[in-house]
Order: sequence, then structure tokens, then C-alpha cells
Amino acid sequence: MLIRPARPQDAEGIAEVRAASWRAAYAGIIPDMVLAQMTGPDSIRQNAESIRAGRWQLITVAEADGRGGPGRRDGPGRRDMRLAGFASSGPERLPGAQFFSGQASQARSAPPGSAAAPAAAELYAIYVLPALWSAGVGRSLLAEAVDRARRERYESISLWVLEGNVRARRFYERAGFAATGDAQVLERLGGVTEIRYRLPLRALS
Repeated sequence: MLIRPARPQDAEGIAEVRAASWRAAYAGIIPDMVLAQMTGPDSIRQNAESIRAGRWQLITVAEADGRGGPGRRDGPGRRDMRLAGFASSGPERLPGAQFFSGQASQARSAPPGSAAAPAAAELYAIYVLPALWSAGVGRSLLAEAVDRARRERYESISLWVLEGNVRARRFYERAGFAATGDAQVLERLGGVTEIRYRLPLRALS
């Protein structure tokens, strides 16, 4: 498996991974009609366009040997590597900001760790092809996001997760995240509730 920064040409693959993961993870949580709309061809195309327009700079991707994902070959003698998952992170946003609605994340106006910068980082999204769940892809992407936040001297890293997504909540709790008690209702997703988790980060010496 290879963890690397995203590139503009990864946009379609990232959007497809996100749609496939949503269909598997949110079935029975998000209403069927809403889920179909949020993972349909138009949504995939819009997400890919938004990623190419600049969001790729916030994204880390995982590539792995395997089946079921967008594939590419890097040249003679190279293995066929497929985009297996991705994570995106940056400065913590105001509640209600939705990374995959096409809205820009909170802009960083000062270096991390400075008085003017946000004290917390945020994991905006992490998605893995369902066929590769429990294969270590998500753990590797999460570890990279946490390590990056530590390197950039953030005090903590937060994330929002659907309250009904028990599998994801257990995943984050095993990694040391804890619920903060904050919650918000996502009307555009049929009125589902998401809750915030946070992981304190030890300051670098």
C-alpha cells in the first residue's frame, strides 16, 4: 500500500471511492432517496470538479493492489495500483460547514501553532472502498492525518461522524478519539444527526 498526496488527476477516482463508501456505510442511516442523489452520477461529477478545482491539495490517497477500485498502471514493470481510499484534513471549520457540498473549508490565514491560527485540525473525510474495509487502509490514512496535525503543531484534531454510523464510531474510538457532546442535524441529508469527536495531540518538543 502507498500513502501519498493527491493529484488533480485523482479527482474522478476519489469521487467514486466516496460514492461507493457512502452507499455501503450509510444504507439504512441516510434515507434511500437522499443517498441515491448524493452518490449518483451528477454528484460524482460535481465532486470530481470540486476536487480538481483545488480540494485535491487537502487530500491524501491510499493506493493498493486489489480489485474493485479505479485502476492505473505507472509504466512497464510497475504493479497495477488502485485508489483504495482517501482522507482530507485541514484547519477546524465552523459547525455546519460541509466539505463535500462543494463549500470551501475554513481558510488558513496564519501558520499552524501561531496565535492567529485555529488551535485544532479537523479530519474532514475519510473513505475506503468497501471491499477493502478492515484491511488497514483506513487506519493508515487516519494515522497519516493525525501525524500531519502533530507536525503542524495543532493542539487537537476533531471530526464529525453520523450518530448512527456505529462502525465508524468504533473505528475512531479505537484510535483514541472521544465524543465531545457536540451534535448537529444535517437537513440536507434527511435530518440525520452527526456528532463531534476529538483527539488531543501532544505538543512536539
